[in-house]
Amino acid sequence: MCDICETDFLIDDRGYLNPCSRYRINDYYLGEWSFKNAWADIQKIRKIKAIDTYKCRRCKYLQICSPCAAQNLLETGDINVPGKLRCDLAERKFKEFSKDIYSAEKNIGGEKNERKN
Repeated sequence: MCDICETDFLIDDRGYLNPCSRYRINDYYLGEWSFKNAWADIQKIRKIKAIDTYKCRRCKYLQICSPCAAQNLLETGDINVPGKLRCDLAERKFKEFSKDIYSAEKNIGGEKNERKN
């Protein structure tokens, strides 16, 4: 989980407290709520858990992807459905990092062989 409602939040130009800059809700107008009460109530968002069938749970690229519920909502209209672009980017990052790691390991192996000679 990201820093949503922990260290990250946004008060927009209309005076609404939002969980983050991407996730905009109109539930906490600070003209009617005290910041303290709005902040306490908005914490319920941190307690929302992904559904069991959430695609990202089983994804081999999860560790390099950092899925974002707000980004999912913006791209697909559903917090539990990641956008294709995010998935494609994670796969590409994985492939590029794998190439770099392979090259580094290959070079290290070559250096070890040179030292033996």
